[in-house]
Amino acid sequence: MSGAGNVGLLVGAIGRLALAAAAVSAVAGIVFYMMGVRRVERRWTLAGHHAVRALAGLTTIAVAALVYLLMSGDFRYAYVAATTSRSLEPVYKFAALWGGNAGSLLLWLWLLAVAAAAVVRRRRPESERLLPWVGSLLLGVALFFTLLLQFAAPPFQPAPEPMADGLGLNPLLRHPGMLLHPVFLYAGYVGFTIPYAYAMAARLSGGGSDTWVTVTRRWTLLAWLFLSLGILYGARWAYEELGWGGYWAWDPVENAALMPWLLGTAFLHTALVQERKGMLRGWNTGLISATWLMTLFGTFLTRSGVLVSVHAFAEGPLGVVLLAFIGVMTLFSIWAAALRPRLLSGPHRIGSLLSKEASFLLNNLLLTGIAFAVLWGTMLPITSELFTGIRVGVGAPFFTRVNLPLGIVLVLLMGICPLLPWRQGTWGAVGRQMAVPLLTGLLTAGGLLINGVTNSAAVVGLGTAALAAAGLAQEFARGAAARRSMTGEPWPVAMARLCTRNRRRYGGYLVHLAVVLMVVGFTGAVYNQERTFTLKPGRHAAIGDYTLVHRGVWAARAGGRTADGTAARTVVYAGLNVARGDRELGVLWPEKVFYAGNPQPTTEAAILGSLREDLYVVLGGWDEGQEATYQVYLNPLVAWIWIGQYLLLAGTLFAMWPQRAVPAAVRPAGMQVAPFLKFLLLLLLPLMLLVVPVLSSLLPGAVPKAIAAAGTATARTISDTVATGTATARTIPETFSVEIGTDPAVAQLDERVREVARQVRCPLCKNLSAWDSDTIPAREIVADIRARLAAGQSEAAVLRAYEEMYGPWILMAPPRRGAFWIAWLVPLAAMAAGAGVLTRLLCGRARGAAASGAPDPSSGSGIPDPQEAEPIDPVHLDPALETERINSALSDPALEAERIDAALTDLEYEWRMGKISAPAYRRDREEWLRRRADLLERKDISGATDPERGGADGA
Repeated sequence: MSGAGNVGLLVGAIGRLALAAAAVSAVAGIVFYMMGVRRVERRWTLAGHHAVRALAGLTTIAVAALVYLLMSGDFRYAYVAATTSRSLEPVYKFAALWGGNAGSLLLWLWLLAVAAAAVVRRRRPESERLLPWVGSLLLGVALFFTLLLQFAAPPFQPAPEPMADGLGLNPLLRHPGMLLHPVFLYAGYVGFTIPYAYAMAARLSGGGSDTWVTVTRRWTLLAWLFLSLGILYGARWAYEELGWGGYWAWDPVENAALMPWLLGTAFLHTALVQERKGMLRGWNTGLISATWLMTLFGTFLTRSGVLVSVHAFAEGPLGVVLLAFIGVMTLFSIWAAALRPRLLSGPHRIGSLLSKEASFLLNNLLLTGIAFAVLWGTMLPITSELFTGIRVGVGAPFFTRVNLPLGIVLVLLMGICPLLPWRQGTWGAVGRQMAVPLLTGLLTAGGLLINGVTNSAAVVGLGTAALAAAGLAQEFARGAAARRSMTGEPWPVAMARLCTRNRRRYGGYLVHLAVVLMVVGFTGAVYNQERTFTLKPGRHAAIGDYTLVHRGVWAARAGGRTADGTAARTVVYAGLNVARGDRELGVLWPEKVFYAGNPQPTTEAAILGSLREDLYVVLGGWDEGQEATYQVYLNPLVAWIWIGQYLLLAGTLFAMWPQRAVPAAVRPAGMQVAPFLKFLLLLLLPLMLLVVPVLSSLLPGAVPKAIAAAGTATARTISDTVATGTATARTIPETFSVEIGTDPAVAQLDERVREVARQVRCPLCKNLSAWDSDTIPAREIVADIRARLAAGQSEAAVLRAYEEMYGPWILMAPPRRGAFWIAWLVPLAAMAAGAGVLTRLLCGRARGAAASGAPDPSSGSGIPDPQEAEPIDPVHLDPALETERINSALSDPALEAERIDAALTDLEYEWRMGKISAPAYRRDREEWLRRRADLLERKDISGATDPERGGADGA
C-alpha cells in the first residue's frame, strides 16, 4: 500500500477517534456542570468549561480530517465517493463537506462546538450563575449530534467496495452560491441554540429572568443575520441555477428555513421590550423555544424524505431519530417553562394600546401567523393523507394568497411602529407623526393609478412600501434636525453622529429599509413576462423593449477527464444578440451543462440585469440545424431584492457594533420641529412627482399580449440529450407547437394555457408547476392543456379533469369547495384567534393598570414602578420561593437602573421628535429621576450612570 494510501487510512482513523472523544467530552462536561450546580463549587464549572473547549478542538480535528479526505479524493470512504470525483474542481471538493448528509451534520456539530466555546470564554458577571445550565444544554445538543455521526450518518465509514472514481457532487450544487448558502443557513440554525440555552437556563436556575435577553442580544442578532443571508443566497442560487425564472418556489425546505426566520424576527422585537421594560417574559421564552425547535424541524424535513425537495438528501432512519429528538426537546421546553410559571410574569404592564409595546405585539401576531400558515401549508399534504387518505396539493398559489395580505399589513406596521412612543401615545401626536408617511403612500398609489398601473397588488404593495420608507426617512431626518438644533453641527455631521450614538435604533431602521427595498423587488413579480421562441440562425424575436437575434449553437468539453477518460462535462451554449431599440447591449450565452454520469443536464441562465428589470434567458433545446428554443423571461425590479440583501447586512452589522459611552451634551429647553416638517413636505412633493413616473415606467399598466417576431417562429419541446461525439442534440417529436405572432387569438390562448398550467403540478419534480418545469411530463401536460382549451373546454373543466386523473394533489392549491375549505380557513381562524387573544391581553392589561391606580395614559404619565410586583399568594409559595419571586419581579437592581436610564433616553428622544408633549416630558422625567434615586438609595448601587445623563444619546 502506498504512503498516500496509509495517510488516508490514518486520517480517517483520527477522524473517527476525534468524534468518539467528542462524545466522551460532552458527557463529561455535562457531569462537571451538574456537579457545579449541585455543590456550588466553581472548580466543577471550570472543568465543564474545559470540556467545552475540548469538544471544540476535537470536532475541529474531525472536520479537518474529512476535508483532507475530500481534497485528496480518497474514494475508499463512502462519503468521499458519494460527493466528489477526480474531475471536480478543488473549491467544490471543499464544498462537498456540506454537500451530503454526514458532512453537513459534522459541520453543524463543529459550528455548535465553536459557538459553545465562545460562550464560555466570554463570561459576563451578570450571567455567571446561568453558565453551568447553559453549558449543559449546549453539550446535550452536541452529544446528540455526535451520536448521530457515530451511528446514523458516520462520515468516515469505508465504502462497501473500492472505487476508481467518485460520483461527484450533485450538479445543482456546483454553483458559487452553494459556497455560502448552506454555511450561513447552518450558522443561523446553530446560532439560535445560544439564546435558547440561556432562556432554558433562566427557567431551570430560577433566576436571570431578564438577564438572559441582554446577554444573548448579539448572539440573536448574529444568528438572525446568518439565517437571513442563508435564505437570500439560496434565493439567488435558485434564480441563477434552476432556470425557471424565479427565486422562491415555496419549496418545503425553503419554508423550513423561513419559519424560524419569521419566529426569530418576532423574538428580536419583543426581546427589546423585555430588555427595556421587563415585560413579555413568558412570551419571549416560548418564542425563542419555538424558533430553535423550528431549526431542528428544518433539519428533519431535509433529511427525512417525508417531503420531496430539490434541497433534500434523505438517508436511512435519520429522519425518525431527528423527529424523536424534536419531540423530546419540545416536551423539555414545555416542562422548563412550566417549572416556575410565576417567574415568567413581570411587574410592568402595557399602559396603552397606542404604544410601541402594543405595536410590537401586533407585529409578533403577524409574524407568528405567517409562520403558522407556512407550517400548515408545508405539512398539509402529509396531514391530509394521514387523516383522510387524500393527499392535498399545496404550492405557491396557496402560500401567496394566504400570506400576501398579512405581509402587506406587516410592511404597513413597519412604517408605523417607529413613529409610536414607548408607554403611551395620543391620537393627535400619532396623527401628526403619520401625516407625511401617509401622504407619501397615498401619493405613490394615486400616481401609479394615474400613470396606468392598475394591478391592485402592485399599487397596494408599492404604496405601502412608500409609506414605510417615508416613515423611516422621517425618523432619520427628525433625529438629525433635533441633534443639529442642540449642537449646531452641519447636517452630515449631525446625521452621522446621530446614527453612531444610537446604533441599535438606526441600524434597525436600515434593516427595515432593506426589507422595504425587497418588497419593491417582490412586487415587480406581478408584471413578469415570459415567452418561448424557436429561432434559426439570423432570425429574431422581441419581448418588451428587447430584440433578440439568434446566432447559433455550439458545444465544448471542459472540466478535465473522468477515470474512464471521458470529458467531465460537456457544455452546450447558444449565442443571442440583445438590443433595446437602436442600442446594442451585447451577447447572452445561455448554457446546458451535461455532467458525466448524470443524464439530466443543469441549466445556466444568461441574465442581463439592471435596476429596472432582468432579461433572463434559458436555452431550452436545439437540433442539428442550429435551430434553438429559448425560454425568455422579463422580470422587473429583481435587482432591488439583492440590493436590500446587502443593506440588510450593513444595517445588522451596524446595530451589532459596540457603542462607546459619550458625555452628556448641553440641552436647550425645547425645540420647534414644525418649520422642519414644512421643509420636509415641500421637498417631498417634488420628489414624488419624479418618483411616480419612474415607478410607472418600471411597471407598465398592461403586459403586451402578443410579441412580434420575424418569420414563423414556433416553440418546440426538444431533447436535451447530447449526441455522443457530436456538438448537437437529438430531436424528439414535438409535443406542441405555438405560433408566435400578432394574432390576438393565439396570444389569448397562450395566456390561458399559462394561467391553467401554473395551477397544475409537475408530476416529476412535484414542487414546480407544469408551466415552470422543463421536464418531459410537464411539457406533455402543457400540450394537453393547450389542446383541451383549444377544443373549447373551460379552465375550471380542465383543472377538474386533472383532479379526477391524479387526485387533489396535482393542483398547486387546494380546491375551494366542500371539505377542502378547511385548508384555507385554518390559517384565517388561527389569525382570528390570535387577534382575539392579543386584544384581550392588551385591553386587560390596560384595564388592570388603570384599576391598580396607574396614572391615566391620557395624562402623559403611566410610568411603571420598579418597586411594584404582582400580588403573591402565600398559601402556594414557601418563604424562599416568595423571596425569589419578589427579587425576580423587581429584577436585578443594576438592570433596573439601566432600564430607568434607557427610559430617560427614550423620553428625551421622543420629546425632541415630537412624539410626546413638553409637559408630559417634564412630568415623566421628574418621576423617573425620583424613582431612580429611590432605587439607588435602597440598593446602594455604586458606579451607576449619572441620572442627569437623561437623553444625551437620544439626539
